[in-house]
Amino acid sequence: MQITAAVARENGAPFTIEQLELDDLRHNEVRVRMVATGICHTDTLVRDGVYPTPLPAVLGHEGAGIVEAVGDSSFRWCLATTWSWRLRTAATASDAAMARWPTAKI
Repeated sequence: MQITAAVARENGAPFTIEQLELDDLRHNEVRVRMVATGICHTDTLVRDGVYPTPLPAVLGHEGAGIVEAVGDSSFRWCLATTWSWRLRTAATASDAAMARWPTAKI
């Protein structure tokens, strides 16, 4: 599945808007069609290397959307549920399992 994401490729460089390939849904995940998201000062601190994070990374930890798919052991969610969140950490493509979000190939 193709997604559009803001990617931090190197410290201090501008975010680039890119098309990425999203991994298949795992059994313990949900896929949310994003309708609102943002990049805040924490994301720019990560991009600039203030908070050491492996790059490249897909940042942004606040958003809202609609559940489109549910893994077979993600029984708390149902399709078409509206959803919003604010994570304390941003997941990187190399460490997305930490936050339990599907991985985007960068």
